Amino acid sequence: MHGDLVVFGSGDGTIYALDRSTGAIAWILPVFTRVFGSAVRVGGEVVFGGFNGKLTAVDPATGVIRWVYQTPASRIRFDTVYDEEGGLTEEMREMYADGRGRQAELRLLELGSIPATPTVRGTMVYFGTTEGVLYALETEGRGENALRGLP
Repeated sequence: MHGDLVVFGSGDGTIYALDRSTGAIAWILPVFTRVFGSAVRVGGEVVFGGFNGKLTAVDPATGVIRWVYQTPASRIRFDTVYDEEGGLTEEMREMYADGRGRQAELRLLELGSIPATPTVRGTMVYFGTTEGVLYALETEGRGENALRGLP
């Protein structure tokens, strides 16, 4: 929660911010990946992980992305799952369509997906991935390097 907003992700690849009193939509951010864990506050941002192997920080008032950290596995394999626009590649869509959904899901998990809610202590964010790695990420000063997905 941030002020009067409730921020959450969904399996439809979207982050939503709703007014907690009225339920009215404040903003919607398409992220083109499943977000099953909750968004958490760190500093003045809301942070959430996705199945694309990215930890994303958003300005809670506007829904504008402030920085993104991409796991090393995601940086290496991202184009085997997602195209340039952020949607699934044609090959991935075909895998789901012709009964190879399990194979497609395994490929997705190889990205170092972040399926659960991160934990925050101060300016550190801790999160686990499907590659079996626990990350501790200092968020203060993430800035431009994080936008490029650098550690």
